[in-house]
Amino acid sequence: MVFARNMSPVLRTQTNQILFKFEHPNNPHGRFYFVGLYQNGALVGFAMFGYYPRRRVVAIDHVAIEAEFRKHGSFYVFSALLQQCIEERCPGYDYVVAEIATDNEFGHDEVSGRSLVRLLRQLGFGRAQVRYDLANIEPRSFRRAYRAALMIRGSQKILQMRSETLLDIYEVILFEHYLPWYRDFFGDRLPEYEKYLKQLYDGMRHRLQSVSTVVINGGDHDELPKPKIRPQISGASWEKIGHIAGFIIVSLVLALIAWALSLHNKWLIAFPLVLLVIYVGLMAQTNVRSMKVFEKIGEILSRVFFGR
Repeated sequence: MVFARNMSPVLRTQTNQILFKFEHPNNPHGRFYFVGLYQNGALVGFAMFGYYPRRRVVAIDHVAIEAEFRKHGSFYVFSALLQQCIEERCPGYDYVVAEIATDNEFGHDEVSGRSLVRLLRQLGFGRAQVRYDLANIEPRSFRRAYRAALMIRGSQKILQMRSETLLDIYEVILFEHYLPWYRDFFGDRLPEYEKYLKQLYDGMRHRLQSVSTVVINGGDHDELPKPKIRPQISGASWEKIGHIAGFIIVSLVLALIAWALSLHNKWLIAFPLVLLVIYVGLMAQTNVRSMKVFEKIGEILSRVFFGR
């Protein structure tokens, strides 16, 4: 199974649980969804998420892609298809959230948590700048919690979020996403697990008490530089427009010089050649290919006038 082969066993939801929830996707608070990515009829990617309409929150649980299909933009293609599925199945959602394990224990994975955080930032997600601990996926106590990043995306880029809103989202993750999932599997130990989730919630509430807003991927926290996109007019770049404008200006200036000097017809024969040399010389300052053309013209002129 794609999911089992490409997820850490520490973080992986048990396969039998996924199969059961696939047959019973509804819960009192929302619904679970399961998405497959196919290539030539073969399953190469898998994702699962839940939608909770009370707070209009989409919680992405897992995304896995076979190792040999992770290159050539497969992650971005799958993410675009997943986004399309979310928009179709969860109309009116306000936030999409994902928990990414960033603990040092997972730092050497082929797809580490920090790498996924950077990838998600490219897709418009922001990281909530607050300590975030992953909830256990077993009904037992551990002496150490795994650290994680809570990634959040809205319809527009989010720079800040009120602490109360973030706490509401965390409540959905714990008590509408985690708890209903494990209700069918933990049996008599479910009350103990629910008590543990309440402790996590109280810990987050305590951390947010002293702040009114939380930075979400603020300018000082962006890990990937934004690509510089040059504006275009009707499909033409500013560089091409500048070259055309430069050609017109050079032509007009040389024409005025020829008129002012009252050059004879035999001198005007050289006018196009001079124009070409000057224009290509100007372009060569911004274009490598033009520089090569400029150098080639210089070689030809040297042979014609100086015999070398």
